[in-house]
Amino acid sequence: MADKKILLVDDEKDILVVLRKQLEDKGYEVFTAENGIDALQIASVKEPDIAILDLALPDMDGSEIAVKLRENEETKHLPVIFLTALRSKQEEHDGGTTIGGHTVLAKPYDLEEIVERIEVLA
Repeated sequence: MADKKILLVDDEKDILVVLRKQLEDKGYEVFTAENGIDALQIASVKEPDIAILDLALPDMDGSEIAVKLRENEETKHLPVIFLTALRSKQEEHDGGTTIGGHTVLAKPYDLEEIVERIEVLA
């Protein structure tokens, strides 16, 4: 589990602070961004093993960030998890768990489920 680097992108500061701490407590190195522009820059400099992206962001949504990551030679293989309030836990249970082939997890999130997905994808 340790030694994996995570890019966490969300415009809600509370989520960034809490989830970052929770993931760091699990042994991950976590880089955060509050918007897509910063996320893309961090991804290319820090070379994370996985990205956790909110779908609803102020400058570009998470799916746009995922597309831009795929277009960049350095980040095209970066696994993505979408973390969003735009999907309900019920939709997640009913099979609405991917967008563009990427895993989608509903907020409020379950930390153990995020960790499980990180371990499978990264």
